[in-house]
Amino acid sequence: MTRLWNAVSFAEAQLQGLLGTAKTEAVKALASAHYGWDIPFSKVPSDMRKEFALHVSVVSLKRFTIARHPGKTDNVEQLKDRLQLVGSKLVELREHLTEGGLRA
Repeated sequence: MTRLWNAVSFAEAQLQGLLGTAKTEAVKALASAHYGWDIPFSKVPSDMRKEFALHVSVVSLKRFTIARHPGKTDNVEQLKDRLQLVGSKLVELREHLTEGGLRA
């Protein structure tokens, strides 16, 4: 049971990490389009980062987020459901990104 719970928690964390990377890449693409060249993210003013974060290409990534479950559970069906949700969100995120979801 502990291994299943650990696997589900790891999968959820991986999805969140990939989603964070996708958001960062979307913001970097917007910055590049805005400034006309690749600009280091650290050089983008904070107000522009906030504006970019409100862009539809970044906001659209929110639909791939999942609610984190901080507590440990021994309910196998609940863990299976969570793992199934992570898997489906990963598939949807991959499709979104390969369809050009990061375009500015």
